[in-house]
Amino acid sequence: MVHKINDRVQIGGKSCTIRFIGEIPRWPGSITFGVEWDDSKQGKNSGVVDDRKYFKTVVPNAGSFLKDTKWSLLLDSGVSFYDALHEKYGKRHSETEDIYLGTKRVESFGFEKLTLKEQNLKNLQGICLDHCKISRLKSDLNRAPENCFNIFELDLSYNLLADFKEICEFISYFRNLKFLDLSGNYFTKGWNCLDQYSFPAVTVLYLSNCRLNLSQFEQLLKTFPSVEVLNVSENYLREIDDHDVTLPISAKELVLSGNSLRYLPPSLSHWNLHTLNLSHNSIEAVSHVLTSALKDLDLSHNSIVDWKTLDQLNVSFPELRSLRVNENPFFKNREDPLAQFYFVIARFNNLDVLNGSLLSSKERKEARLFFVSQVSQGLIKYDKDNELWHRLYSQYAPKYEIRNDRESWLGSQILNLRVTQEEGQLEMNLTVLSSYTIRNLKRIISEHLGINILEITLYYFVVPHVLEEVEQDFVPVSDLNITNGDSLYIKKKQLEY
Repeated sequence: MVHKINDRVQIGGKSCTIRFIGEIPRWPGSITFGVEWDDSKQGKNSGVVDDRKYFKTVVPNAGSFLKDTKWSLLLDSGVSFYDALHEKYGKRHSETEDIYLGTKRVESFGFEKLTLKEQNLKNLQGICLDHCKISRLKSDLNRAPENCFNIFELDLSYNLLADFKEICEFISYFRNLKFLDLSGNYFTKGWNCLDQYSFPAVTVLYLSNCRLNLSQFEQLLKTFPSVEVLNVSENYLREIDDHDVTLPISAKELVLSGNSLRYLPPSLSHWNLHTLNLSHNSIEAVSHVLTSALKDLDLSHNSIVDWKTLDQLNVSFPELRSLRVNENPFFKNREDPLAQFYFVIARFNNLDVLNGSLLSSKERKEARLFFVSQVSQGLIKYDKDNELWHRLYSQYAPKYEIRNDRESWLGSQILNLRVTQEEGQLEMNLTVLSSYTIRNLKRIISEHLGINILEITLYYFVVPHVLEEVEQDFVPVSDLNITNGDSLYIKKKQLEY
């Protein structure tokens, strides 16, 4: 097989892209292949050898040079689509591998019928050929059963596909295709002259970890004009945070995690998205976007450092129902994670889910009460000219006698406790509501100590100098008759496995 620049192959079982073919002075008379490894740790340089640059790598130091003798020895050029299809779905019972549980062979009675059923491909709704080393799509395609082209779902993720135009030509055969996964393929060619291709039937499209740039992303949107769910995570789409990009009106869910974004995309105000995943980026601040369509937002694992950014999110997305903001700097290293959790709940109009936790009406009410009390007493800063604040204060302050001082109904429910670990080894101060459950209290303590919640045994004074273990987890702290300023003691127990 003759290889070309930008072809995808495997060398010694490791995937890479060919970046150079030719001679170099170091190995005169031999053909040298320069490659860029998918796993950059395999690389030794960036396409430079003996102070001369032969090719450029997308990822620094992900390149290597291989002499033709080593190349021939370790090369795997991949397989065709038909070969992979036959290998997975076309084997008869006599060809299939034996089945073992440990070292014991298991009788496979009944597997022949299943294998023959799959061989016909009449009843398959989808074909999954991920991680099959497919590098060629159209060769031997005429040998594939006609029924395989009636499927609704096609998974070709993590293969050796490199030509996007070839992909378009190939999927033209699949008349009913609705779901397409091309993740993990690096499309280094075939992005020109795609105007003739359009796939309005495809509504779910995955191209995660394909090293897509913004121009290629915009071409995808033209080629798949009716996409509803689009996953383009782990790509090179950083520029989307300062460019105007038009999504199809049909698009309802977009995954942009892992793209090194610094801001929310400014085009977001014009998108019709219901769900947006921006996790694992570098977002610090929220630009002034506004949309009431968005209901589910994931901003976990970003760089948000202050509460004002959270408040801006509520303004930008007034109908937000689900939010993830865990693993941001503002959400770490706090003495009372549960209080912080409550502060986030109260800062949004209508949250039903926070960081994956379904919120009960009691939790939302408790969070808002706590928040209003803390703001009223000046214990936390918040813009009192905010519309949400006026609504919360008018709803809760008169009913629960919350005033701008500490002498209020809710103030009496706030407990400042001192927690000591085994003979004074460690002390911490916690501010909690008396309605917190013992389980929540233990969770806060375990997170502070970095240990398993099941390792904690909690004690309190039933009378002076007499400690008693707290054995119930799902009762409120108030049941212990603890008052403001009291002390709790914890011991770490050894778990048995």
